[in-house]
Amino acid sequence: MLVLDVREWDASAERKAREPVFRKRVSTDRGKLTFTSVTELDPDHRRLLISEEHALVHEEHERVRAYLFVMRCWTHGELRSTLSRYGFQDVGYFGAYDPAVEAGVTDRIVAVAQLPAGCRLKTAARVSDKCPTSY
Repeated sequence: MLVLDVREWDASAERKAREPVFRKRVSTDRGKLTFTSVTELDPDHRRLLISEEHALVHEEHERVRAYLFVMRCWTHGELRSTLSRYGFQDVGYFGAYDPAVEAGVTDRIVAVAQLPAGCRLKTAARVSDKCPTSY
């Protein structure tokens, strides 16, 4: 069984274009902690370019850690095609880990899929005639 949790491009791009900055502040035993995330869009490659910062201020000392990463987003059709190409069947698509949340309602795609009985996803190997030949 395969469980994937990916960002859906259209909804993610719309939300991040509208709200590129997310900031949350909380008080902790060690001081005030601020988390800041700034997202830029790379529409040519359907990617989110994300800059995150964690800042902890205690008395007059500040510790800051910054991180940069890239999140590739998928369209529903692209994910469906890829899973099919690699032989996954009985695929369920959801908008969260709660199956009551339909795909397309959120900016996530949670896919639950499995290969046919007797198949293993392996580099260019067929385990039985039921397995796809394209992987």
